[in-house]
Amino acid sequence: YTRQQMIRSDFNVADVYDLGALLRFKEGSADWLVAAYAGPLTDEPGTIGPRLLIFMRKCRFLLYLNPTTLETEAKKELPGAIGCTARRSVQTCGNFVAWLSDQGVQLADLGRELALLTATKPLSSDIQDVINRINWQYAGNAVAAYHNNRYHLAVPLDGSTVNNATLVFNFLNTSDDSPWGEWESVDFYPGDFD
Repeated sequence: YTRQQMIRSDFNVADVYDLGALLRFKEGSADWLVAAYAGPLTDEPGTIGPRLLIFMRKCRFLLYLNPTTLETEAKKELPGAIGCTARRSVQTCGNFVAWLSDQGVQLADLGRELALLTATKPLSSDIQDVINRINWQYAGNAVAAYHNNRYHLAVPLDGSTVNNATLVFNFLNTSDDSPWGEWESVDFYPGDFD
């Protein structure tokens, strides 16, 4: 609706909006909305109904919804100044949700109220040299997909203005050092394939 306001459509009619359902986030700040995520979020014991994860550029909010009316029951900012760089980078990956932030690829456990699994480093810390090559001016166009137990993230590398490489994280390659998986490859494609 605006940089810091979100409006929801009626539940059964996608093109009818109720201004009473307007939600405001960090008004007057230098932050802005990037994505709303309503993946398979499990109900947390002691809470009411489904949840909606709101990604801003520099932070995240969790909305608890009434299961009958889908009205907002509560809104809470999640800890850590970790937001989302690219709306289309947010993907459900099994029991996790992954996304691209300014610090790299982040991973949250859906069963732990979407708290980050590692507060000290992002999922992409092992490939920080590749993350440093992302053209952050165009990183908002990054796109991800989850397929065959892999998180595929297309990003613009080495000064490119379009996504010219795909970073692949394999959730099956676990070890004691990497209990969630490991980065598998950085794939490049011929020119004009973006």
